[in-house]
Amino acid sequence: VKNLAISYINEGKAKLDALRDCPEKELLLQIADYMISRKY
Repeated sequence: VKNLAISYINEGKAKLDALRDCPEKELLLQIADYMISRKY
């Protein structure tokens, strides 16, 4: 289940990278990295 969640997060990060730059984008990427590092 953890691996599935991490794959969802990575997929979300890829979609974020496709967006134009904005302050929220950087914050969301940091949150995603934090969630992955915590491994739930």
